[in-house]
Amino acid sequence: MEKIVEDEKYDGYYAIITSELDMPDHEVVKAYHGLWEIEHSFRITKSDLEQTCFR
Repeated sequence: MEKIVEDEKYDGYYAIITSELDMPDHEVVKAYHGLWEIEHSFRITKSDLEQTCFR
């Protein structure tokens, strides 16, 4: 029960681990939120390659 109570204190928060120690916090968060675009592009490229290679 103690663990649940402790975990509930952090509900709604997320942790970001970065090696960019000199980057301001808001820039780290901005970069993190931009990752979905890179991941989306990678998925499209990967899908296109799989379709091309396995025809």
